[in-house]
Amino acid sequence: MDKRFNYIYIQSKFGEDIIKKTKFFKKLNYKNEFKFLNISSKSNLNINTIALKILFYIGSIKLIPFCDTYRHITININPLTWIKFTFGNILLISFKIVVFKKFFLNLLLNFHNNILTKKYKFKNIVPKDAKKIIIFTGLYSHKTYNLIKIAKLKGIKTILVVDNWDNISSKMPIIEHPDKIVFWGNEMKQVWNNANYLLRNNKTKVHVIGSYRHSMIVDELSMRKKILKIDKKRFFSKIIKNYSSNKTALCISFFDSIRERNPKKILNQLDKIIENKFKNKIFIIYREHPLKKEKKINLGPYKNIFYDPAFHKKNKDINEFVFSKTIFFSDGVISQVSTVLLEIDLFNKRKIILDYGSPQKLFARMKTSQFLKYYFKKNKNSICSRETELEDKFTLFVEKILKKKPYFSQDNNYIFKKINFNDYLKKFRLTLKN
Repeated sequence: MDKRFNYIYIQSKFGEDIIKKTKFFKKLNYKNEFKFLNISSKSNLNINTIALKILFYIGSIKLIPFCDTYRHITININPLTWIKFTFGNILLISFKIVVFKKFFLNLLLNFHNNILTKKYKFKNIVPKDAKKIIIFTGLYSHKTYNLIKIAKLKGIKTILVVDNWDNISSKMPIIEHPDKIVFWGNEMKQVWNNANYLLRNNKTKVHVIGSYRHSMIVDELSMRKKILKIDKKRFFSKIIKNYSSNKTALCISFFDSIRERNPKKILNQLDKIIENKFKNKIFIIYREHPLKKEKKINLGPYKNIFYDPAFHKKNKDINEFVFSKTIFFSDGVISQVSTVLLEIDLFNKRKIILDYGSPQKLFARMKTSQFLKYYFKKNKNSICSRETELEDKFTLFVEKILKKKPYFSQDNNYIFKKINFNDYLKKFRLTLKN
């Protein structure tokens, strides 16, 4: 009898690098059970019709409450957005008529699926010895839809592992449902239970088991209970020449968002605050979002801001995304909204959450995103909502660090289950078998 395998598909190169670096599937008995799905050309899955775009758009409109923030800050500035937003809401109202909804959905899906099956010989995409396909994705896209649909047409089970905090609630809706879906915590499950407005998802089996990357951080922290001063000095001295000789200086990291288009505005403000109030007492470590495609910012003009030591060479150190030495050694962290906030809390670091950026219209929607409601409620004292508040917030933030006041991060167990890596592996194996 021919052996069959669980095939792994990872949508992004960045995600694939992390999975391979952590040796996640090797620890799951990789050589005997798993293979990486080798798609010779990603264009094989890159079929995105107007029908599928409409379905994604309707679903994303449903995820954006028609609130004052979004209406005034975003829509009135851009008339095209107003037209698209109104059109989407008209379609949503139409969807309440069950007969129309069923007809319209089937029409769009049949249109896309017919093109999908005719345009490519998709039989070559999924190997004959495939038992299951495990899809790791940070963003459910048309490619994810196409792969799940192709697998279903071939009678192969699919497992979708959501590998991004906000994917399930603030980006695209999941239209073609997998056989199983793996979530970090009950927050994702709650959003999933409410996401029946396009197609019913009750046939998909839901597994809440945590995050494999966060579980590895839990393990590493259990072994590194104390920060050694010599290790900290060695780390920051890579980019700050006088750090070793300055015994009292603090290193505070600043992480920007992939939405941020003009980080210099925040960097200018931070540099000015430090120059006027905390000269030679604080150094800012700046890290651009790792998936940004813009040219690296020149930090030469800044007196108190330095590049991240983890990336002081040209190539990104992928280990930094498994266990961040930058966060570990930092005395505090400033961050715009991204998944790194959960890592900051795992490291139990005092933080400032910048709930603004440039252009503001890209950040205005964040206030109403479902995935942030719980987190913002638990961390309201850490939020800085506008740039005029930053100096006062930063001053108080530094004073608390200097006084070494005890700090305990909020419990994020509702967002992701805090378990060690071995427990995660056991739960993942059960998910595959059940």
